[in-house]
Amino acid sequence: MIRSNFSQKVNVFQVAFFRQFFASITKVDYLTLRHGFINAHFAPNSKFNFHKYIKRSMEDDLKVVVGISIPLWICFIIFQLLNVYGNFDFHYSNNI
Repeated sequence: MIRSNFSQKVNVFQVAFFRQFFASITKVDYLTLRHGFINAHFAPNSKFNFHKYIKRSMEDDLKVVVGISIPLWICFIIFQLLNVYGNFDFHYSNNI
C-alpha cells in the first residue's frame, strides 16, 4: 500500500513536469513543482546557495546559447584584422 502511494506521487510529479512543455500548467502543478524544489534544495542542514545556483545555471545556459568554437573565433579575428579600407573581407566572414 505504501509503495502504490509512492508510485502515485511519482506519477503526479512526472505528469506535472511534462505537462509544462505541452500546455500551460495549472496553479496546483506549479505549486507542486515549487514545493518539490524547495524541499530538495532548502532542507535543514543544507549548504544550498540559491544565488550561486542561479548564477551557475545562467552561465551554463549562456555558454550553450552563444557558444562559438575556437576555430571560428580565430577566423573571425583574422578577418577583422585584415579588414582594411577598400578590402571587404568582413562581408565574407558570415559565410564561415
